[in-house]
Amino acid sequence: VMTLARGHRRELLVSGGVLAIVAAGIVATHNIFSSTAGDTMTFVKTLVPDVFRHGVLPAFDRAIASDAVPLAAKERLMLWADAIDIWKRHPIFGASSSWLTEWENRTYHPMILNVFHNGYLEIAVRYGVVGLAFFAFLYTWSARQVLLAMRAKLVAPAAWSCYISTLVFFALSILTNSNNRLAMGEAFMWFAAAFGFYCFYVRQQKNLVAPRTYF
Repeated sequence: VMTLARGHRRELLVSGGVLAIVAAGIVATHNIFSSTAGDTMTFVKTLVPDVFRHGVLPAFDRAIASDAVPLAAKERLMLWADAIDIWKRHPIFGASSSWLTEWENRTYHPMILNVFHNGYLEIAVRYGVVGLAFFAFLYTWSARQVLLAMRAKLVAPAAWSCYISTLVFFALSILTNSNNRLAMGEAFMWFAAAFGFYCFYVRQQKNLVAPRTYF
């Protein structure tokens, strides 16, 4: 059927096929997932309503003190609680490079560990809300430039699909990892922004964007 379909209909069939495969995989591995990550899922279901009831840091403190929370989750909560505590003291512009000095006097986790396992906290602690807003604007703008270039047939539709899927994957993965502090993550962030600017300049060359001078 997919070989006979053309254009937009073929894309829908391919997307539906991929979703069906993913759904089948989730159903097939449900028991395995429950046996290996059941404790973590139970902990998450308890933590989320606790955050809404008591606030983030109090909920984290209660979870850290609980014996029912898995050790790996508890260690990450310690890191996140300490990082949020520093961010609270420098909410707008962050603590810049001085965050490391404050990190030495943190509440939890006496081990020498300065990776937060959350890319958004890595940005917030160093650059505050302004830093988070900058990154959000940059990658939203870049994604829009790629989409507009695709609609103008200046880049292939596959380039847009690949770009947005990897961008979303990266945005989700740094919720529990500090990939943006690794060389691989930094390289991807540079690439994602650079491709957005490339699409912008290609549109400018085709007179689809009027050049502007701000200074």
